[in-house]
Amino acid sequence: MGVTSSALNCICFACPWGPTSVARYLHVFLFILMATVAFSWTFLSGSIQAPTFDNVTNELTVQSQYFGPWIVMLAVVVYHLSLSLLLIGVHSSRDRRALIQNGMWPVKVIALLLICLLLFTLPPPVALFKYAFYVAGLASIAFLALQSVYLVDFAYRGAELLVERYEESEGDIWKYSLFGITGLLYTLGVFMTVVILIYNPNLLLVGMGNLIIMIVISISSILEEVQEANPQAGIFQAAFISFYNSFLLCSSSAHEQSALRRHVTGWETAVNVVSCLLFGLGLVYYATTIEQASDSDVENDLNTDEEQNDYCYSMSLFHLYLALAACFVVLSLTNWRQVIPNGNGKFVIGDVSERWCKWSPIVASWLLSGLYMFSLFAPLIFPDRQF
Repeated sequence: MGVTSSALNCICFACPWGPTSVARYLHVFLFILMATVAFSWTFLSGSIQAPTFDNVTNELTVQSQYFGPWIVMLAVVVYHLSLSLLLIGVHSSRDRRALIQNGMWPVKVIALLLICLLLFTLPPPVALFKYAFYVAGLASIAFLALQSVYLVDFAYRGAELLVERYEESEGDIWKYSLFGITGLLYTLGVFMTVVILIYNPNLLLVGMGNLIIMIVISISSILEEVQEANPQAGIFQAAFISFYNSFLLCSSSAHEQSALRRHVTGWETAVNVVSCLLFGLGLVYYATTIEQASDSDVENDLNTDEEQNDYCYSMSLFHLYLALAACFVVLSLTNWRQVIPNGNGKFVIGDVSERWCKWSPIVASWLLSGLYMFSLFAPLIFPDRQF
């Protein structure tokens, strides 16, 4: 089985795998809409203002650029966390509380707007944003790790699709496509890591560790014992993980004041663009994935649901995932800046918090690598269990 079906079924069985519903698409669309509003705020801060704080020393435009996106995305976090709590234990549309997920859209949209308006009307204490930064940082690590899982599952499905097309048509184009994409992913992964090693000495050890991880997971994926226990494992998935880990390494360096930003024009912009594309891909794929849990009893329930045009997934964890995503978005929009005291009883919006923006993607890449290695060797370690 793939990395998701192997690892998440053991570690996080309640994750929302199941046939998608219109409600999931609408919630993702609403999320993207609010994220777009928060993103636009940074460009419109000269004409519209977020609540100003007397004990913040930065100019009003800087305050608006910072607090505007924070307030919008805090409203999104409160909205999804509230729904997550209300939907705890709801996995099927036959549950009465599923109406909260699938219906009541005018009420939910109005509730989200009221939460946002309330936060703008009654701005919370400035110190709250200081601690919210740390919470959002931890949530971002969790989101990056989960997004990695879904992107890797996408890689598994892509490899299976290419193999199926080759077996059906026996056309060389599918075989060469699989080999070509695998080679391209490895090339990009090695190139990004080498660039980091040359221009960012602060990440020298991490970059070397990334190359070692790349070699280890690649060799592990083609071991005969692993192939026998996990036939779907392959070099294509290892290449995708190597590429994504290397990109996370680049992402950790995008905001650092290093030689990389001085010598490579547009480095930060390029990383941000690719990050947005991968973020959108992971979010959409999360909303549309239909992979089922492997437990037989759950499969029977799911089959019963499907016969009734029903569906089954954890609605609570669905909204928790979107809340984590909102935390990542707000830190990205505010360039990982933090509200800090200036020593005179007031606060200032500081520069990039290099420690957080540096280590969050790196830790996420380590979690991803560990999860993938677990998916490879779990069938060997626990032969009596089904993955």
